[in-house]
Amino acid sequence: MEFTSQYFFKRLRISHILSRFFLFAFFAAALVACSEKVAKLPPIENFDSIAQITSTNTEIIYSDSAKVKMVLKAPMLLKFLEGSNPRTEFPNGVDIVFMDKNKKVTSSLKSEYAEYRDNEQIWYFSGKVVTINEENDILRSEHLYFDRGKDSLRSDTTVTIKFADGNNLSGTGFRSSINFSDTYEFDNIVFTGYIDEK
Repeated sequence: MEFTSQYFFKRLRISHILSRFFLFAFFAAALVACSEKVAKLPPIENFDSIAQITSTNTEIIYSDSAKVKMVLKAPMLLKFLEGSNPRTEFPNGVDIVFMDKNKKVTSSLKSEYAEYRDNEQIWYFSGKVVTINEENDILRSEHLYFDRGKDSLRSDTTVTIKFADGNNLSGTGFRSSINFSDTYEFDNIVFTGYIDEK
């Protein structure tokens, strides 16, 4: 039997077509087998609970007209960009220093939790909130709000101020400037006077 080149190429073409068919059939079977094992995940409906940016050991410098106004340090930052409530959370607390235009420290603030609400431009602090002004007066509260637009503090819970001279003031409905030394108000004063700490 004599083999011609035409016969040889015809057999090669048939072999090539068969190998392609079997390869396609193999991948189709594998795809079907895998698709049955893959669990379908539900669509994400609430983007408010998913942080798009996460950072640890963070330091943020806030400035206005190239003047540093605030330096924030935090062990963890969670940034939520999506949804109806864009915000930045600091679940392990913050340590903040406020400065004047000459970079002089005017007050400091620490809390166990903090949150900046983008839409309102308001900071919310909670958990053993302590702020100290340049006169060394110490303000303590469990909840405190800082309005960036107004440069003011407020709290609806009890606020206690221990002044550098030893006098104490405690009340609710607190409002003041950021360093609480210029002016401050209470809706209800609970206590004022000196406490013997001996």
